[in-house]
Amino acid sequence: MARKGGFDAVAPLYDTLSYVVFGNALKRAQLAFLEHLPTTGRALVIGGGTGWILKEVVKRRPGLQVDYVEASEKMLALSRRKVASDNHQVNFIHGTEKSVPSSDYDCIITNFFLDVFSENSLKRVMSLLREKLGSGGMWICTDFRSAGKRNHQFLIWLMHRFFGLFASLEANRLLDFRPFFDKEGMILKEESEFRNGLIFSALYRPNE
Repeated sequence: MARKGGFDAVAPLYDTLSYVVFGNALKRAQLAFLEHLPTTGRALVIGGGTGWILKEVVKRRPGLQVDYVEASEKMLALSRRKVASDNHQVNFIHGTEKSVPSSDYDCIITNFFLDVFSENSLKRVMSLLREKLGSGGMWICTDFRSAGKRNHQFLIWLMHRFFGLFASLEANRLLDFRPFFDKEGMILKEESEFRNGLIFSALYRPNE
């Protein structure tokens, strides 16, 4: 698990590296379900990286109040530059999931965030976030998934090695997040896959 600014070392090159390896697939995946975002209310974006997705959320939903939580100071600084300095729509928070305000969110976005955790930590983090989601809310998760293909397995192994070295990544293997969502009472409503199943974006809602 990357903690205490673990991604500071790769922040300046993160988007460039992502594009070199995946092209536009990561961005297309993260944009997949933004049209489902509520027009008003509160949203939580946690582990938002360099903030390009924040810019998209603010542009598409100007009436949505956003708490933007990021553990890396450098990533947070890059994110601030994506939004106008006089914009009061976004509350920037330097911290981890423990820093998330105690409020019911209409939407939670976790893009390439859950994959940094070991199994035990993932259970705890997802349970904590689930408690923050209000009745009738949505959870948009975009991340990697092992589809069993040899080239996918090698790429996933390489990513864990790289980020384990430069970002103190806790996870040493890629987990299947679906059973964790099931355990939290979340129902998969829609899903899209990219790069032959290596990347997915999923829209979940509470089973109520």
